[in-house]
Amino acid sequence: MIIVENAWELICNAAKKAMLTQMIYCSLKEHKAYRVLLLENDKIIIERKSGGQNGELKKSTVERAIKRFNSNGGQPMKRRSLIEKPVLEETALVLFHPNLSWDETGDFIIEV
Repeated sequence: MIIVENAWELICNAAKKAMLTQMIYCSLKEHKAYRVLLLENDKIIIERKSGGQNGELKKSTVERAIKRFNSNGGQPMKRRSLIEKPVLEETALVLFHPNLSWDETGDFIIEV
C-alpha cells in the first residue's frame, strides 16, 4: 500500500531533481517528450516539448490517484485508469513516485 500522505512530497523531490538537471522524459506509449518547468506548493508545471500548452500535476490529483490505486488492493491498474487525461499527468505520477512503475508491457501501472 502506498502512503497517500507521503506521495506528494516524494513526487516533488523527484520532480525537483528532474527540473534541476533539465531532464527530458517521454510518455511510454505515445513517446511525447516532457520537462518539469516549475514546482509550486500544490502543483508541478510541466512543459510539452512537442508544443502546446504547458500542463500541470496537482497535489489533489496525486492524492486521488494514489487512493484509487490503494482501493484496488495495490493490484496492477490499466494505463490511464489512475488519471485519464492528460497523459502527461499519469506519466509524471508514475515516473516520479518511487513505488510506482510500468509493467513489462507498458499497459499496467504496478507497485514496486
